[in-house]
Amino acid sequence: MSRPRRGATALSGVLLVDKPAQISSHEVISRLRRLSGEGRIGHAGTLDPAATGLLVVLFGPATSLSQTLSAEVKRYEAQISFGVQTTTDDGEGEEQESAPVPPELFDPARAQEILDRFTGVQEQTPPSFSALKIAGVRSYSAARKGATLELAPRTIEVRKARLLSCDPKNYSWTVDFLVSKGTYIRALARDIGISAGTRAHLGGLRRTESGRLRLSDAHTLEEIGQRVMEGGDPLCIAELFCERELLGALPYRVAGPRRGPAVVVLGVFDGVHRGHQALLQAARREADLQERELVALCLDPLPERVLRPAQAPAQLSDIEERRSLLRRYGADRVEVLEFTPALAQAGPEFFVRQHLAARVSPTALFVGTDFRFGQGQSGDVGLLSDLLDCPVSAVPLTTTEDAQPISATRIRALLAARRLDEAYDLSGHPLELRGVVKSGRGQGRELGYPTANLELGPAREPLCFAAGVYAATAQVAGDAERRYLAGLFIGQAPTPGFEQERTGVEIHLLDYEGDELYGQELQVTVERFLSKPQRFKSSGELAGAIGDWLFAIRQRTIVE
Repeated sequence: MSRPRRGATALSGVLLVDKPAQISSHEVISRLRRLSGEGRIGHAGTLDPAATGLLVVLFGPATSLSQTLSAEVKRYEAQISFGVQTTTDDGEGEEQESAPVPPELFDPARAQEILDRFTGVQEQTPPSFSALKIAGVRSYSAARKGATLELAPRTIEVRKARLLSCDPKNYSWTVDFLVSKGTYIRALARDIGISAGTRAHLGGLRRTESGRLRLSDAHTLEEIGQRVMEGGDPLCIAELFCERELLGALPYRVAGPRRGPAVVVLGVFDGVHRGHQALLQAARREADLQERELVALCLDPLPERVLRPAQAPAQLSDIEERRSLLRRYGADRVEVLEFTPALAQAGPEFFVRQHLAARVSPTALFVGTDFRFGQGQSGDVGLLSDLLDCPVSAVPLTTTEDAQPISATRIRALLAARRLDEAYDLSGHPLELRGVVKSGRGQGRELGYPTANLELGPAREPLCFAAGVYAATAQVAGDAERRYLAGLFIGQAPTPGFEQERTGVEIHLLDYEGDELYGQELQVTVERFLSKPQRFKSSGELAGAIGDWLFAIRQRTIVE
C-alpha cells in the first residue's frame, strides 16, 4: 500500500477515537500519523494514560479547532475508590494516606447528598502530578523529584454529579460527572473522600462526551487500522470523520467525510452563471440516469485570490451564495475544497489522488471544457480522464449570440460598465450582497433618510458593482417573510461635509419599522442601476436627489 508523503495529505476533519487504557494520548496521535501519513494531527483535550474513552482528534487545517473544541464541557464516568489517597490522586500513584470507610457512604441517598456538595462553581486545587507549570517547571516533574509546587486553586464548574452505583464490597462509587474545561476528576475524587470523612482516589475514568460529541460515535484504533487496510488507501480515514451536523457552528469550514459513490461536478462556480448552469444540467441528467446523488465540488476561495491577491478580480458571489445557487440549479449536495497555496503547488496527479479522492467518490465527473488543475494549471481534461477510474465529461459553457462563451470575466466587465440587464442575462439571476450593519456617522439620518452601513467582509473586496446608486430589495436575516424595497449607494460621497474615508456600501430600506439594524445581517439583491455618483452643492440638494431616487424605486421596482 503506497503512502502519501507525511504531512502532505488532503485530510481535514475531526475523528473521534475510543482511547484504550495504558496508552497516552500522544501515542494515539503517533499511531494515527503512521496510519494516515498526515503529520499535522492534534487533539482537543488529552486523557491520562490510565483513562479511556472519547479522544477528539483533529487532522490537517481542522487543528485550528483545538481551542474551540477543548473549551467544551466534558462528561465522564468515574469510579471513586474509598479508603486510600494516593500521590497522584488516582490508581497509578503510591499510597499516601489511608482512613476507615464509614459504611453509610454506600447508602445511595447519603452518597448523592455528598455529591451534591460538589455541584456548581467552585475553586479546585489541581493534583501535584499535573502538567501545570510554575516558573517553567512542570508540576509532575517536581513531584517526581519529591518537591511540591504551590499550585493556585482554579475556578471550575461541576454541572452534574450523579451517582450511578455503589459497591460496598470494593468500597467504590460510580459517578456521572459533567464538568467545565480544566476540571480534574482526580482532584474531585480526592476532595469527595475528604468531605465524606475518609480518603479516596480515582479508581477508573472513561470520557463519554465532549460538547455535542459522543463516545457512541467514536472508533477504536483497531477499527481505524482495519478501515485503512481494507480500503488500501490512508485517505479512507476520512470516511470516519465527524459529520458537520455533529460539530455544529464552528469558526472553520471543516472537511466532511468522503461519502458514497456520486456523480460529481467540479469547478469554482463564481456567480453560478448560465454556463455553469448548463454544466449542472448535464451532470443532473447523468445523476438521474444512475439514480445517484449529484455533488458539486466547489473550490474556494477564488484561485486568483491565493495566487495573485493584488490582481484578484471582484468576486461575483461568496461561498454561501454559491452553495445556495448550486443547490438551486440541481446539486443535491455541495462540498467545498479549500484552495490553499499547498493545493496550488500540488501536481496534477497529487491533486486527483489526494485532494479530489479525499472528498468524493465519482462515478462520473463533469467539468467545463477549459478546466485546468494542478501546479501551473498543467492538468487538463484529458489528464483528468487518465487519472480517474470514471468517465469525465467536458461540457462547453453556454455561448451567446456573438458566439462567445459565458464567463465570470464578461459579467464583471458588464457590471463595471453598469449594464446590469446584460450582466444578469448572462448570469441567469440578479446578484446579491450580504453584509452586517455597522454604525456610521449618521449623515443619512440627518438628511431624513437613515441608511445602514454594510460591512461586506474581505471576500467582497474589490466590489463587483461600479460606484453609483441602485434600486434594490433587502431582507433582514431571520425574517424570511418580508423583503423591502431599498435604495443602495456604492462608492464615496463627494458632497462637502459628507465625504467618506473609503468606498462604502449604504442602504436605505423603504417602509422599515422594525428593530435597530446594527449588528444584523442584510441580504441585498441589486436590481437596477439608477445614477452615477454626483457632486452636490449642498446637503439640501443631496436630500432632494435621494428623494427622487426613492420615488423612482417605488414606481419601477417590482417585488415578488
